[in-house]
Amino acid sequence: MGFSIYRSRDGMDFLLLSQVERDVFTFEDHDVVHGHTYSYFVRTDTDLGQSDNSNIESSSPDDEAPRIDITSPSEMAILGVKDVEVFYKAEDEGSGIERLLISLDEMGVKDVLGSTSTKYNDLSDGRHYLRLSARDIAGNTVNLTRNFIVDTLPPSLSIMTPLEGSIFSSRTVTSRWKVSEDTSNVASLTASLDNGP
Repeated sequence: MGFSIYRSRDGMDFLLLSQVERDVFTFEDHDVVHGHTYSYFVRTDTDLGQSDNSNIESSSPDDEAPRIDITSPSEMAILGVKDVEVFYKAEDEGSGIERLLISLDEMGVKDVLGSTSTKYNDLSDGRHYLRLSARDIAGNTVNLTRNFIVDTLPPSLSIMTPLEGSIFSSRTVTSRWKVSEDTSNVASLTASLDNGP
C-alpha cells in the first residue's frame, strides 16, 4: 500500500514516475529541466487496486536568478549635483520577481519592486555605494553594486607667485600656482595673461 506518482511533460500523456510508501507525503522530482512545465497526479495504491486520479498540479522549475541592471549612474560616474536619481531594471522569465531591494551606502534598504527609479536627495560630496538585489519566487537571488562620486565643490586654486602688486625689472615672469581637488580629479587647467588666450 502506498502512492503512485505520475508525471507528464505535455499535460496529456502521464507516465508512472515513482511509488512511495503510505507514510510518505512528499516527493522531489530531480529529473527536470529549467523552463519546462511538468504536470503531476497521484493515485492511492490499496489491496483492492488503485484509486482515481488526484487533481493535476503543474510546476515549472526555475533555477536561474533574475537579471538586474543599474542603468544610471554608470560605474564611478562623477556627478555635479547632490540630488541623484538612480535608474534600474529587473527581469525574470521563470517564477517571477518576488522582491527587489536597493540601498545606498549600506543603509536605508528600500523595496522598489514595480518601479524603475529611486531618487536620493542632498547627498554629501564624495564616493557613494549602491546595492541592488533581487529574489524570485523560486528563491534564486542576484546582487549588483555600483559606485559613483558626488562632487559639487570647485577645485581650490591659489597663485603662489607673482604676489599681488609685484613689480618686475625683467620682461620674463615666472608664475607658480597650487591646485587641489579633494573629491575627484582636476579635468583641466587654463592660464591666461591680461585676459588673453
